[in-house]
Amino acid sequence: MSNRSNDGSDTQAVSAYRDPKELFPVDVAFLKQVAGQVAIAIENALAYAQIAELKDKLALEELYLAKSCACSRKRPAAWAARTARPPARD
Repeated sequence: MSNRSNDGSDTQAVSAYRDPKELFPVDVAFLKQVAGQVAIAIENALAYAQIAELKDKLALEELYLAKSCACSRKRPAAWAARTARPPARD
């Protein structure tokens, strides 16, 4: 997600504000550094959001599994015997 390119597209936002010919090389270098840092910040924010979403999904799955295990402990032994798999034959 970097805005670094060799075709001059990094200065397009600045050219809307003022003539790019008026920019000094130091200004361009500074803006490239800022663009790189902004790109990293955006990538980090997206990664953080994805991690938070996965954490929420995991919490829901853990809750579902905990309820499922609790329900299976409450079932009568006769029901468990009916649903159990028969032993494997060798």
